Amino acid sequence: MTQATVIQSILDQFGEASRQKVNRSKTQIFFSVKVPEFLIHNISSFFGFSATLDLGKYLGASLIHRRITKLVYAELLNKLITKLSGWRSSQLSFAGRVTLTKACLQSIPVYLMQSAKLCVSICDEIGKVVRNFIWGSTREGKKMHLLRWDNVC
Repeated sequence: MTQATVIQSILDQFGEASRQKVNRSKTQIFFSVKVPEFLIHNISSFFGFSATLDLGKYLGASLIHRRITKLVYAELLNKLITKLSGWRSSQLSFAGRVTLTKACLQSIPVYLMQSAKLCVSICDEIGKVVRNFIWGSTREGKKMHLLRWDNVC
């Protein structure tokens, strides 16, 4: 049997079992960092798929295959800050700001928190962003917090 027929046989078996067809142009193989470079090249060329270093995203969350650091969740913080940039806290009442953060901002990280354990520092940063919005603090100036955060929560 030639290499092409072996590969086609494997892909046909997959297709029969899953009722799906493999798209060679979209398919990539992920290897552990401990796999030698020559083996990565041999396996990739054998199957005709490209190797990848990133697993990508699923439902907006990165499929993490390395140690979780602040940089991994920097995108989450940027999403929260971007969401806030469209709202002006000065135009909302205190109750409006609290309701808005509970309904919108605090729901954004929920999926990520269900699928991965967030660093304490990331949770603290999320809390800081929410607190600053509720109390009306901006980059120009910080406002006094009128209640303990535990009372607001």
